[in-house]
Amino acid sequence: REAKSLTLRLYDQVGDSFRTNFGTHAGWALSLLFCAELPSLAHVLPEPLLLEMKLFKQEEKLLNAAAAVQKKKRRATTTKSPPSTPTKKKTRSSSSSSVSVPPAKNNEGDITSTPIVAKKKKRKKNY
Repeated sequence: REAKSLTLRLYDQVGDSFRTNFGTHAGWALSLLFCAELPSLAHVLPEPLLLEMKLFKQEEKLLNAAAAVQKKKRRATTTKSPPSTPTKKKTRSSSSSSVSVPPAKNNEGDITSTPIVAKKKKRKKNY
């Protein structure tokens, strides 16, 4: 089964599986499984297990490489439509603490010549 993260449900399933297979030694078995992944203890493990672990890692690399190729193919076939209107980059002025807003309209619908300037709110620091 593939999972991207260890959810509470999956965690419980793994724990139940270890308890079913190893009974009161489930914690010890889990510790051995963890230690088997440490390179400094690899010399203690039996040769067939080391070979199996090596083959598993190679298979994982191949699967990940194949998945990356598939992802590239999907991205290449997906076309993005260009934005309908050009967008301007937002620039931040370090000398001013206000934000300029486009010119306002008066009651007749005409645009006034002076822009409205809104003050930035200062964030309260919570320590």
